[in-house]
Amino acid sequence: MQLHRYRAHGTEFESEIALPFFASSPAPSVADVTILRGSEDDMQLGGGEELIAEVSEPSDRRMSITFDGHRYRVQFGAVCVVTVDRSGKRLQVWAAPGYEQLEPWLVAGAPMALALSIRGLLALHASTVALGDTSVMLLAASGYGKSTAAGLLCSAGATLVSEDLSVTQRVNDAWVVFPGNRQIRLRRSHNELADVFETHQLDRSSDGRSVVHVATTEKPTVVGRLVVVVLSPDAASVGLTNISSAFGFRSLMSSLRVPGLISAPMLEQQFALVADLVSSVPVAMLTIPWHGQLLSARGIEMRAILEATPS
Repeated sequence: MQLHRYRAHGTEFESEIALPFFASSPAPSVADVTILRGSEDDMQLGGGEELIAEVSEPSDRRMSITFDGHRYRVQFGAVCVVTVDRSGKRLQVWAAPGYEQLEPWLVAGAPMALALSIRGLLALHASTVALGDTSVMLLAASGYGKSTAAGLLCSAGATLVSEDLSVTQRVNDAWVVFPGNRQIRLRRSHNELADVFETHQLDRSSDGRSVVHVATTEKPTVVGRLVVVVLSPDAASVGLTNISSAFGFRSLMSSLRVPGLISAPMLEQQFALVADLVSSVPVAMLTIPWHGQLLSARGIEMRAILEATPS
């Protein structure tokens, strides 16, 4: 069995499944997390499961997490199942025939976020870019602009820290975010992206989305600002407005990368981490004029206002 070695989210991974969006790691040390394929029978729990999280809508993103006291079972409809041991150190993956190409993207979402959360990290459904020595964490509901905003900022010279899953941790007096997913995936054709990116930057992922290769950072960066992204057809120009910690708290709790949590112990852990983050890092709303078209000038405008406005 060939195991690939990766370094991402402040963690050493060894994985039977290729994860092309992670940085390769030559580290000879023992991996923090191991990802293996399993059979459908391997995915069964021991009975007496507790429901930990559930997302029932929309139907194409239906997901549930159960726990039997030893392992968590993350179920993606009839497509894929991932089990996570109670220490967050071992993941097993099974995909239904014909869906194997989705394994990397599914395991790198909620199951990986669950494993990292078990290990005490805060895993958010956010895209993060670095502007100078600090980073901006971009928050939005799925399909509502965080990847688009990250891509536009990177087209204007920002560097990508992590796409879709951003993992952060308090280190002394600051919150730092770790390099993670190194590719931006967008639900757009290459023709639609041609005004913003060069042809050599564009690729296609195994799940059919457009992939954009941008400059990435290799080191953890301090989180300088949390930004809620709003795509607005009514806005005339890019705007940045500070928002209250209470609004920011609600936005972050709805941006947990393990969605639909109903487990009280896990919610309490995430609540405490999010409250600490919001009390330490300023939160703002970035309004972006939006008429369905990506424009390189918009990325320049976004970067200028983020750098000009003190955090």
